[in-house]
Amino acid sequence: MNVTSLDQIKDRYYGEIGTPERNELERELESLRVGVKIRAAREKRVLNSKQSNCS
Repeated sequence: MNVTSLDQIKDRYYGEIGTPERNELERELESLRVGVKIRAAREKRVLNSKQSNCS
């Protein structure tokens, strides 16, 4: 079975780490990760406030 890692795929399509295209991809991915974490925290806060209002 031939397995390709995510890093190998990124290298192939976006270039090695340090190239402008790869740096842009990594910045966008980091922004996405931060956004997902913020959204999850907000959703958790809303759920917690709803639970405390039901008590």
